[in-house]
Amino acid sequence: MDYWTQADLDHLYQLFESPQMRSELLRYIEAPDHVPNSDHVKALIARSEFRSDRQRYSTTFEWYVGELLIRKFMAFSSSFGVSVNNVYRNSDGGASGDYDVLSVLGDMNLLYVECKTGKCSLSSIRNTVERSIALHSVACVILLEAGITKAKLVQQLRSQIHPRLGKVATLATITTRGLPESEIFE
Repeated sequence: MDYWTQADLDHLYQLFESPQMRSELLRYIEAPDHVPNSDHVKALIARSEFRSDRQRYSTTFEWYVGELLIRKFMAFSSSFGVSVNNVYRNSDGGASGDYDVLSVLGDMNLLYVECKTGKCSLSSIRNTVERSIALHSVACVILLEAGITKAKLVQQLRSQIHPRLGKVATLATITTRGLPESEIFE
């Protein structure tokens, strides 16, 4: 995105800020015969730099989450697609892998966000928690854009031992009143 102006980045941020426009863009990427309704999506796909690629969509979503943390949650900085050398999982000593979004929060703590724009499996959840523990982040958040229902999540976590807490994982939920899409699981 080095060749994009700040106005271009603001346009992209605005598009990704809307779940409807994100959905429309993803639908176009997965089915190029789909004709988008949104002027923002039409403007983006008309750019010569635009590539209709599922992985680029996911990476751009990671960029958006980092920007969101800075613009709305006052994080000092964020980066996406980060590989950290010499960080290993505690469970088996393997390399931790990449971190979708790492953000330095206002209190100088490190937040790790894993972005799932597709399916999410139990191993994905475990790996996220393991990477968070290995990096000593203050918290890890898994953003589930799609691909898993609450019932499936409950089923996946049934009888699982939390690697940090050492007890059976439970699933608590909170939601902002009037915003069902704001549901958060702990």
